[in-house]
Amino acid sequence: MNKRLLLIIALQIALLLAIVGKYQYVALTGQSVLLKTAPVDPVDPFYGDYVVLNYEIARIDGTSVPHDVTQEDQDHQVYVILQQKTNPWHEAVGVYRSLPKLAQGQIALKGTLRYVDSEGTREISIGYGIERYYVPENTGHEIEDRRDQLTMVEVKVSGSGDAVIARLVYK
Repeated sequence: MNKRLLLIIALQIALLLAIVGKYQYVALTGQSVLLKTAPVDPVDPFYGDYVVLNYEIARIDGTSVPHDVTQEDQDHQVYVILQQKTNPWHEAVGVYRSLPKLAQGQIALKGTLRYVDSEGTREISIGYGIERYYVPENTGHEIEDRRDQLTMVEVKVSGSGDAVIARLVYK
């Protein structure tokens, strides 16, 4: 093999390791956050069993949470500010286009703005890239059977708002 081919192969391997390393770093060093969710159990023939996680913070009431996002920001990155109040899970306390200065006890979670209802409910819909949780084969229905229990997800969040699912938590 010539040196150029080896260099190309080495760069591809380095890129894959960097991608995996980023998520491993967040999983090891990120701050733990509990998010309230309701699981649904689909099966993908290519990827196996997974649980779709419908986070409470995926649909935020724009009339009760401060925000600076509009419909023009659709499909752009936003930061949802989370804070633990009286519940064991964290709740959204703000939605912003850029990362604001955080108060004590607040955490910023990066997401993508899906839409803002400019009339009626003023709902703000956000995707976080952590809506699928893959489970061992034939165990997704066990999770679905626990639907009556309060389901939360422990998520590790980096200082820049990147998130990785750590585990499901039931109460």
